[in-house]
Order: sequence, then structure tokens, then C-alpha cells
Amino acid sequence: MIAMVGVAKRYGDKFAVAPTTLHVADRRSLALVGPSGCGKSTILRLVLGLLAPDAGSVRVGGVSVTPATVISIRRRIGYVIQDGGLFPHLSAHDNVALLARRLQWPSGRISARVDELAALVGLDSTTLRRYPAELSGGQRQRVGIMRALMLDPELLLMDEPMGALDPIVRARLQQDLKHIFSGLGKTVLLVTHSLDEAAYLGDEVVLMREGRVVQRGTLRELVDAPAEPFVREFVEAQRAPCA
Repeated sequence: MIAMVGVAKRYGDKFAVAPTTLHVADRRSLALVGPSGCGKSTILRLVLGLLAPDAGSVRVGGVSVTPATVISIRRRIGYVIQDGGLFPHLSAHDNVALLARRLQWPSGRISARVDELAALVGLDSTTLRRYPAELSGGQRQRVGIMRALMLDPELLLMDEPMGALDPIVRARLQQDLKHIFSGLGKTVLLVTHSLDEAAYLGDEVVLMREGRVVQRGTLRELVDAPAEPFVREFVEAQRAPCA
């Protein structure tokens, strides 16, 4: 579904993403994890066509991401960011329906799809009439997930979708996302700072550092066979008890 070959992105003399080859198969979930500034979110933006690579190629569903193809490719992708990224002047319902209305879907089709997604993420019609400022963080994130799924995309890109949530809300949303991923059969590329979250939601984990992939595998593989000392250090830091 996603094929990045020799992709690099630099700013000045520093690589945001060093030459990287990365593949995500259809209906698989891959989680990118690592410290801030390691290139995780840059990879998402390269896949979405928000950034152009300085070298290499990016393909989504066999189609190269170029200025000529980027609009059609984006319609095959759902994009979820931290806190939902909702438009504050639109109700939750209208945020979800926005792209479908621009594509001139019939109103009955829009209503049916919104109802279907609301049931999927556990929101009721009263909540959907509210504006983002009237919603909790967890509700905003669920609306953001609905909006990303509205056009039934093949691919979901998720950039720290639960980073701003408190632990209880975050745990509940993780469980719901796990159910959504398995039930809908989407291809997912997820960015997170949490190794446990990456292992829970991803079929595989990619640990990054300073713009490069350090190791790819399951959490067990990272724990039992770290590719370099940084892997062990990162795992131990994530699992260190709170003082």
C-alpha cells in the first residue's frame, strides 16, 4: 500500500529523514515511534504529499505521489492529528461531513454514513450537534477519526492521535482503535511517542532516531534483540518506573 524507496528530506544541511526505504503492506498497521524530531511526522507528510522528498520516491497504492496525483491520492487517505484538528466554526457533524459535501454526495448518503461512523466510535447525535469547543478531548478525537473515515479511505495516517488525552480516555480510545483497525481492514501508518501504544496498535513497530530507521519488528524483537544500544536505552526509558 505504501512504498517509500530511498526517500530523503533535508532542511539546510540536516536530514529530517535520511535516505529511507519503508513499506507498509495492505491491511497492515505500522507504528512509527521515537524521540521528538526523529522524522516520524515528516514521513507521514511525505506520504500525504504535504512535503516533497529531496530524493527517492513515494507510492501509495501503486501510484507515485506527485503534484499531478496528490489530490486523488489524498481522497484515498484518512488523516488524523492530535486533538482532532477540527474546524472550530463547524459543528462536529459538519466537520465530519465537510469533504463529502464538497464532493456533492447526496444528503441521504451523508446522513447514513455519519450515523454509521458515530455508532462505530461511540458518539450520539446530541454530541455531533456541538462545536469543538463544547467537546471533551476524547470526543474531539473521535470526531476527527470519523472525519478521517468518512470517505471510506484505504489508508489511515495518524499523527499522535492520543497525545493530548488523559490516561483513562487514552486507554479507552486505544481499545476502540484496535477494534476499528481489525474490523475495517484498513492499512494504517501511526506515529506515537509511546512504545506500548505502538506495540498495541501496530502489527510491527519502527523505531526511529535522527531521521533514520534504527530497527523494525515486534516489541518482543526490540526487547530481545536490539539492533544497537539506543534501542535498549529507548525501551528501558519507556518502561522505567515513575519516581
